[in-house]
Amino acid sequence: MTSVNNKDVELIHASGLFDADWYLKEYPDVKALGIDPIKHYLWLGWRLKRNPSQKFDAITYFKIHSDVAAAGINPLLHYVKWGRRENRAFAPIPEKATARIANPSNARIIIYESHNLKLQGAPNSLFEIAYGIKKRGKFHPISMAPQMGPLAEAYRHNNIECLEHKISQFRLTSPAERDKWISNLANHYKNSGGTLAHVNTLQNFHCILAAHKAGIPSIWNIRESEDPETYYDYLPRDLRQIAYSCFSKASAVVFVAEATRSKWRSRLDNVVENLTVLNGIDITRLMRFVYGTNRPSLRASLGISEDDVLLLSVGTVSPRKGQQDLIDSLKHIDETTKQRTVLAIAGMNESQYSRNIREQLDDLSKQGLRVISVQESASEAERRKIAELYLAADVFVMNSRIESYPRVILEAMEFGLAIISTPCFGVKEQLVDKESGLFYDEGDIEKLHDHLRLLCNKPEERRRLGLAARKRLSSLNSYDQMLEAYEALYERILAAHQANS
Repeated sequence: MTSVNNKDVELIHASGLFDADWYLKEYPDVKALGIDPIKHYLWLGWRLKRNPSQKFDAITYFKIHSDVAAAGINPLLHYVKWGRRENRAFAPIPEKATARIANPSNARIIIYESHNLKLQGAPNSLFEIAYGIKKRGKFHPISMAPQMGPLAEAYRHNNIECLEHKISQFRLTSPAERDKWISNLANHYKNSGGTLAHVNTLQNFHCILAAHKAGIPSIWNIRESEDPETYYDYLPRDLRQIAYSCFSKASAVVFVAEATRSKWRSRLDNVVENLTVLNGIDITRLMRFVYGTNRPSLRASLGISEDDVLLLSVGTVSPRKGQQDLIDSLKHIDETTKQRTVLAIAGMNESQYSRNIREQLDDLSKQGLRVISVQESASEAERRKIAELYLAADVFVMNSRIESYPRVILEAMEFGLAIISTPCFGVKEQLVDKESGLFYDEGDIEKLHDHLRLLCNKPEERRRLGLAARKRLSSLNSYDQMLEAYEALYERILAAHQANS
């Protein structure tokens, strides 16, 4: 754990706005870590947008005082040190009202349950399904999640109610509390009027239990590609068994890549219907930021000349995403290539892995490589920078170890970029090696280096791969085709549920 200033600990303790017992109960992972709750809050909790007590709502404080949010300061610490003297307002955590859905068409309600509302691949994909289903008009979506996040803004902007219920998988770690939390979540589902729950990711196994208890059918989107036999090893043994048993309670399990489904079929065949619906993306979410933007002018504003090559990596900087491969390959790039190369990495964060990457980027900068680093998006508006980088880029690089059907590959294809990627899982369903992209095996720095050197020095090869990627995209599942598949599945499952009721 990063060292914490003891004076800050004393200030928080004396404020009367930190409730250690409440914090430990609200966030049971802190108790499991054995860390003093105030120190955890100062170190990590506030960065996760956690509240220090029921008396102080951190998200509301940031909303009221945008300068504090922009400065990236611990909200409670800011209030204690400066805000109180400045007579700044703060508010308690609001009571969450039971869902009241504005549904004038009387369409059947689908609950979209997300494990978080960050601007990341899986939550983004679920949002785009809910948004598209709403536009089609047959069903009425509402969103639910354990905690608010930047995607809540996108839901609400598109008139989709977004509710926070505070019931994550970690509420179930205590056997004595499990039935209570499952019942609470089931009541949320029943009170919303939901007719079907569309549950996202393996982490939300408890939502399948809640839907079953509420008496509504559920479909379960699996977007993870980790080993099925060990995925739930992070849970206590008894809870692990419960998580695996949830498959039999779902109405259908939907994968977004055939490669991932093939890993799970031995567990799921003869247990639950399982099928693949390949992801399509609503590319207008990014494109709208750059409509009418002149690429040469944009590149010039970034200090990138016509002859420069912009390499782009987009994704949370983390070991699973493997950005270290890209850094290691660029360490050995020749001086001539280095002078025409610009590297943009979007997805920087406060993790130790990300800090290590940042330090190495600083070293590469000192050696003459031009670097653009962008923090992980915290709002829909902040994605403008990502859209601009896609438009300005020449080559897209994905180094992931584990993905299912990555949306960043689809985005890069839409922007017509030459792509270098590991051939992990669904990537092989998106791209064809040497035809519409170039593959390298994770950790094979030499091959990645060769691909980078080729594309940095051969503009005709970049153009060939970029055109082939865009053509390949046109043969994959479109956004509308994906929506049609989910809509048909909803209809079929609801009809079967009604027949059996």
